[in-house]
Amino acid sequence: MAEIRAGIIGLGKMGLGIAENLLKAGFLKALYKRTPDMQLFERFEKESVYIAKSPQDLANHVDVIILSIPNESVQEVIFGSGLADIMRSKQNSIIADAGNCDPRQSISMHEELKKSNVYFLDVGVSGGPGRAKAGTLAVWVGGDEEAYDRMLPLLQAIGKPVYLGPSGSGHKIKMLHNVMEQAEMEGIAEVANMALNFNFDPQHTFRTIRDGLTQSHLTDLFANMPKEEIESRGDIVEGGDYPRMALEIAQETGIPMPEVAVSYWVRAISRVPEEERGGVIDEAIKAVTGEFKKLKDKEKFRYGYQALGALRHAFGGHK
Repeated sequence: MAEIRAGIIGLGKMGLGIAENLLKAGFLKALYKRTPDMQLFERFEKESVYIAKSPQDLANHVDVIILSIPNESVQEVIFGSGLADIMRSKQNSIIADAGNCDPRQSISMHEELKKSNVYFLDVGVSGGPGRAKAGTLAVWVGGDEEAYDRMLPLLQAIGKPVYLGPSGSGHKIKMLHNVMEQAEMEGIAEVANMALNFNFDPQHTFRTIRDGLTQSHLTDLFANMPKEEIESRGDIVEGGDYPRMALEIAQETGIPMPEVAVSYWVRAISRVPEEERGGVIDEAIKAVTGEFKKLKDKEKFRYGYQALGALRHAFGGHK
């Protein structure tokens, strides 16, 4: 197999760990970071990594590009910077999007790039900055299998890759993962708040109830973090857009997602200042009501009821 020359665009919380592991494995040849960081650049330059001046400049030095940038920047970086034009001139070139991107966008870009014989892989990654640095990320991939096979050594350098099928599959799994993650975090927040109102120590509550059926990485994370880390936080919460994407797709397909709708709108309410929350809450009431109405079409949620019933029976013998 010919040598793989890889470059990465984006050195944020996840991108930096990915870059470091690609470097250790001998694949990283170039990088681009929109906001210069001379100390970081010098560290990579000492390892003979080229510091590109633009995405187009990076494309001139590599045949595989990994993106670790926000969803809203992906199309501009690929098609608006000249990067795609350079990659079209190379044989078997690959662009892999490892950001939190909309699977519908991933499918569209795959189709557009394939016209010019450029492979596009959607690569959902999970595990946080710690696992990115350790090279143990969950890595979910969609796209052409021949591109996945060629890129597999790079993906193995950053984590545990799984090929899931056609374009969009990797980001669909990432979306479902993050939707589940958000719903669980919302549940933790509500239970912790209720525990406090019972005059219980919220963190001790989770250390106690984990002996039941609610063990998870997120509950343990909350139970064991320093109290000052919780108490130092304000009431405005940052967050990603996967629940919104999931709800849009649910709207397009008619699939009910009432729990996700509640979770999404609680997150939306938490992201705005107090003086704006009344209006957002009014929007939430209308949207969530509409989502529950979808449940009238029993065929659209039949499997959901079956899964819920199976879980209830498995742990309690309930019908």
